[in-house]
Amino acid sequence: MADDSYFHVGMVVPRLERALEELGDLLGLAWRPIIDAEVPVHEPGDRDGRTLRLRFAYSVAAPYLEVIEAVPDSAWALSEGSNLHHLGFWSDDVPRDAVRFEQARCPLEVCMTGPDDRRPVGFSYHRGHGVRLELVDRASQAVLFPELAGR
Repeated sequence: MADDSYFHVGMVVPRLERALEELGDLLGLAWRPIIDAEVPVHEPGDRDGRTLRLRFAYSVAAPYLEVIEAVPDSAWALSEGSNLHHLGFWSDDVPRDAVRFEQARCPLEVCMTGPDDRRPVGFSYHRGHGVRLELVDRASQAVLFPELAGR
């Protein structure tokens, strides 16, 4: 992974719009447009996968904060304790880096999948070393962070 791979911290909230308003006011943050998407995901042990509606937004300026609306019974469910959710890293090759993370004792928790298999594409979440780590396909910079694309 490149030196510039670390780029955000994610948190899960009960209601996205309310959290964006409150965090924006409290921390002086402005937000990129909300992304609302049906995403095919796979979790180890789940033969068929499923599609989840994910709603999230990133702050406009670095250090980036990603705020994700909770999805019950998923990796994006609210927890009893802190809802700081993950550290996010750009990846030039999510399938390759996902294997590398698994070999480093950071097992796959959930990933976005392509139409024909369960290999991670787009993003993957891994658990290890007491924290959840997300790999995000660097190709998505053009959509999520257009000002970073091509760096």
